[in-house]
Amino acid sequence: MPYLLLLVSLMFVSCKKDNQIKKSSTVIQASEQRTYLSHSHGLGESKIRNKLLNQLVEEKFPTGKIENAVKNYDELEGLNLTKDDLNTYMEKERLMTKLVVSSTDRLDIYFLPRGVALNLIPGQLGIKAEAGRVLKWLSTPAATVEGSTLYLIHVNHEDLMENDKTFYQETYNNADFADKKGFILNDGREAQISLKHDFYREQTVAQTFKGRIKSCSRDLMEAGECQECLYKRQIPSGQFALVPNVSLDEVGFRLMINGERFLTSELPSEFTSDGVVRFKIKSSEFLKSNQARVEIEKTAAPVYQSESAPYDYSGHCVRSEGRESFSLQSKAQIYLSVKVLGRGDMLRAVSL
Repeated sequence: MPYLLLLVSLMFVSCKKDNQIKKSSTVIQASEQRTYLSHSHGLGESKIRNKLLNQLVEEKFPTGKIENAVKNYDELEGLNLTKDDLNTYMEKERLMTKLVVSSTDRLDIYFLPRGVALNLIPGQLGIKAEAGRVLKWLSTPAATVEGSTLYLIHVNHEDLMENDKTFYQETYNNADFADKKGFILNDGREAQISLKHDFYREQTVAQTFKGRIKSCSRDLMEAGECQECLYKRQIPSGQFALVPNVSLDEVGFRLMINGERFLTSELPSEFTSDGVVRFKIKSSEFLKSNQARVEIEKTAAPVYQSESAPYDYSGHCVRSEGRESFSLQSKAQIYLSVKVLGRGDMLRAVSL
């Protein structure tokens, strides 16, 4: 019974407090409930929304990058206000509370009177969270105050994770992979692998050899027809030449994902005008125990088998020399850059 009385008492206090807030809160007039300015945008195209999403993450996982912080008037980007419109905007900003509301495809700006309780604002303005998202304040005052700015955003964790791919990136290059073979992609992360390669193949060169001389009669010798037999054949030169348009698979570059080898031709890729090929690997496509391990494997440069036949004989020759086999070496220079985008599932720890 004492516990029941305590619970009833707490509920009474809570209800009394809510009623006090409602009674003391300023009511937003009908003329103030309309948006002052608004504009539409595509998914991920609003810079201020991207900054607001990043700010939510920064509060939990700070990086200290002040250049990504939301700045006053970021909300006006793309609106092209006249000088008079901007002056009026700034005057309202001085006298009232500016409220910036960010949804996935729209930005709305309101000007509110002093003393409106934050928790009552969405209801009075008719703002409801988008499906699958919640309304999140990025400001914590109890009520509106003139000259202040409030930010309200429609958000879910998937928004945070997708946006984080732009704001948080880990970069590795050739030097980093000298000591380690790969990296881990946790759920929700993505890797962008950029590769450029120069491939060189050993060239051949002509070399002169002595061949077997035919038997010579005295008459041929006296006639000077029994000269030494010479011929040529191609042999490895030890010199290398750049070979264009050689695939990474031929160079000997492989990706291993969770222990399974993939030819680069088996992965989605894009080519740039400067000869760089890019692969995008999403952890969700290769997840194993909530993570994908990506390893970079460089096999030995290929060796090419070839053969040469004798040619360009001179002298009194039997011409019994046959074809000979030989090996041509190759070598490659690979310029590797890996960007791991975002922090993935760990952002679910951000409170919404």
